[in-house]
Amino acid sequence: MIAAAVILAQAMGGPMPGSEVGRATAACSHRLAQLATRYGIVDLAAQAISPVQHVNGDRLLVRLTVVIRYNRRGGVELRKGVIGCLVSATGRVEFLEALPR
Repeated sequence: MIAAAVILAQAMGGPMPGSEVGRATAACSHRLAQLATRYGIVDLAAQAISPVQHVNGDRLLVRLTVVIRYNRRGGVELRKGVIGCLVSATGRVEFLEALPR
C-alpha cells in the first residue's frame, strides 16, 4: 500500500524521481501514507506546487498538494490539502504541517 502511494505521487505529473523535488515528494508521500494507514487509506497522490527550498544547506522544504482517499462505511472519503514537508539530507521526513490552500 505505501509503495503504491509513492508510485502514484511520482506518476501524477510530478518531477523526475532522482531530482531533489522528486526525492522530497517521494519521502513526504511515503511518510504521509504511513501516518494515514491507521485511518484506512486507500491511496494517496501528492504533487509539488513550489520549487524545493534548501534549509541549512542540506535539508529540503517542499510544498505539496495532497489528495488522500480513505475507506469509510458506505464508500470512500476524499480529503485534499496543502502540506509543508521538511526532509533531511538522508531522506527522513523531519516535519509535516498542513498549510492554508
